Parts: sequence; structure tokens; C-alpha cells
Amino acid sequence: MAVVKISERGSFRKEYIRWWKHPEKDIQLFDWLDENERERKTLFSPGYLRDRRNPLPYGLTKMECGLRAAAALFAGDPQRGQDYAANPRRFSMSVHDHIRSLRFKYRRFNSKIGAKVSNMAYVDIQGPLLQKIDQLMLVECPEWIRLHFHWRTDPYYNQYWPKDQPTAREKPVQANAPERQLRKSSPGLVNQKRALQASAVRVRDGQNKANSPVMELPTPRENSNSGTTQVRSSSTTQEIETLASEGGHASVIHGGATNLDGSITSIQRLELLIQLRKLDIEREDKKYAAELQRAQVEAANRHQSEKHEIMKQLADYVTGGKGSTGGSSTGRDE
Repeated sequence: MAVVKISERGSFRKEYIRWWKHPEKDIQLFDWLDENERERKTLFSPGYLRDRRNPLPYGLTKMECGLRAAAALFAGDPQRGQDYAANPRRFSMSVHDHIRSLRFKYRRFNSKIGAKVSNMAYVDIQGPLLQKIDQLMLVECPEWIRLHFHWRTDPYYNQYWPKDQPTAREKPVQANAPERQLRKSSPGLVNQKRALQASAVRVRDGQNKANSPVMELPTPRENSNSGTTQVRSSSTTQEIETLASEGGHASVIHGGATNLDGSITSIQRLELLIQLRKLDIEREDKKYAAELQRAQVEAANRHQSEKHEIMKQLADYVTGGKGSTGGSSTGRDE
């Protein structure tokens, strides 16, 4: 199924990527940004593409960085490579738009968890507070853990970070040991795909869902009216602030490849959730394609049956006409 949608209004053509339907592209984008510091700082700097002709302090323009990111994500994509080659600029614009949308999503999540937790490094959160943040993050903003690593000390993104403090843009901040270990210990995407596929097979085979770590992941809440949502959001924020005030942070390293009890970490759960969403989307696409194919076959069979019936009626009509004419002629001869 095509990822790029083209809409027309007059002579204006717009292309965009349905990022929500391809969450693996978020992982690829974050990995690429982690590996390319200059491009990352340029793309994360304030301002819009109208300043693209003016190089930033890192010697690159936003347009250049967007083109590089788009090439890394889509040039070798077997499904989208041709679309990208036809118009790489549009894919670059989509990368910029997606980063801006992530900024708004990140700030909304910060508003929900409050100022104290928003200013804490993820590796410093522990206990019930960590469990609460992980549950909320899985449901509402799975990308937060990756974004928070870069945006926590930047007031342009984190609305609670003091503006008089040095930011990542003004003074590059070296990742401390816990954060480096957290990022390096993040499991590879290939291994996570294998783990998820194995779990999905067990679920399809009808085993108890307790045997599958995927089934233990929280599912998104159903939409409710705005009043209920607002009250729930307020109570969640108060609960998180209470846990934070009770000392829900630590000075020790945690969040490695696995926990001490052998269970998967929050990073692993996040990547599993993203892959699970992808499998759900693929399953829905296959179901839709199968239903469409079945409808097409039924329509073709119905059309063929109707055509056959018409031909039969026509043949009966022609045969009946000849027989009637022959009979009347014989009568006159007698």
C-alpha cells in the first residue's frame, strides 16, 4: 500500500508520509539523528524552513539536513524508493513537518507529567513513579523516551526547563554515563522483531496471554468526552507530582538491557509496542485486501452468470423464432 498520498488543489501538489501508519520510520529517524550530531542540532534548532538559505552555526541549513534525513529513510526503501526518487524534496518537507508535530506531542506529554518529572533525566526516575511514567508513555507518547534524551534541557521543546540555564544548542552537553549506557543498551531492532514475531505466533496459537510479554502491554484508552478526559488528565498529573515529591528518582544506574529479575525493560517494551502496532496495521491491510479481492471475485462471477443467462435467453429467443416460422410454413403447404 502506498505511503505517499498526493492531493491536488489547482496547480499545488502536496505529498506527505503517513508516519502514524509506519512507526518503524520513527525508530529509523531517531537512530539516524543519534548518529548524525550536526544534522540533529540543525533540525532541532528553532525556526522554520524560510530560513533554509541561511546556514546555522553548525554549517548546514535545515533544507540540507532534511534532504539527508529523507535519503537515509526512504532512498533504499523497497516500497517508497521510487516515490522518493521522483520527488525527494517533498519527503524532506515531510521530515520537517513530522519533527514539528513531535515537538507539540512532547510538550503535551510534559504538561501531563508536570514540571518536576519533565526536568528529570529518564535514568533518574525509579520506583512507582517510573512505572507510572512508563504506562502513560506507552499509551500516549511512545516516542517521549527518545525525544527526552535530546530535548529535556532545551526550553524550546521542554517548556519547564529554565531559560537561564545552558541548553543543548548554546552549550553542547555531553551525555553522562547513565544516559550513554541507557542509549547503548537499547536492544537492536532486528532482535526486537524476532521477539515480537515469536510472541505473536504464541498468541495466534491460542496460548494463555500471560505467556506472551506483548499481551501484557497496556492498550490505548477509548476516546471519551472532553470533560472526562480533562478530569482524568488533571488527576494523572496530580498523581505523578505526588509520586515525584515522594522521591521517585535515584542516583544509581538502571534501565539496562534487562532488569535484575530478567524482565524486559521499558525501552524494550516501547520498541515491542511499536512493532506490535505495525503488525496490527499490516494485519488490517491484509484483511482489507482479502475482502476486496473476495468482493471482486464475487462481482466477476455474478457478472459472468448474468452474461451467461442473457446469452441463454437470447439463444432461446432465436431458436423459438425459427421453430415458429417453420411450423407456420408447413401448415400453409398442406
